Amino acid sequence: MAWGWCCKGRYNQEVGYRKWFVRGVVLNSSNPKTVVAWMAALSVGMGSSSDGLFLVAAVLTCMLVGFLVNGMYSLLFSINGVMNVYQKVAHWVERVVSGIFALAGLGLLRSAFSRNPA
Repeated sequence: MAWGWCCKGRYNQEVGYRKWFVRGVVLNSSNPKTVVAWMAALSVGMGSSSDGLFLVAAVLTCMLVGFLVNGMYSLLFSINGVMNVYQKVAHWVERVVSGIFALAGLGLLRSAFSRNPA
């Protein structure tokens, strides 16, 4: 906010990009599906003997991977024509991805029911 006010002329385009970047980060970070997916990944990867350092390292790794993947999407979809191609095949992409998520969910359910009570 203050950055945009003090540097209106010369850095106006940069402020616009920064604003959209921050909005994208907030949008993706607050997406419940993203949070649940990372929680599932952490719960599968962590054992009962995992310590706090492992948890911190895992969370930081998840944050880095999420940042890099979303940055890659931003760069990829900013290339001319990529969005047009995606819109043509989006239906099939969504079917495949939903099938992968369904399989992952079934795997989580299976592993939850096959655990031995402690």
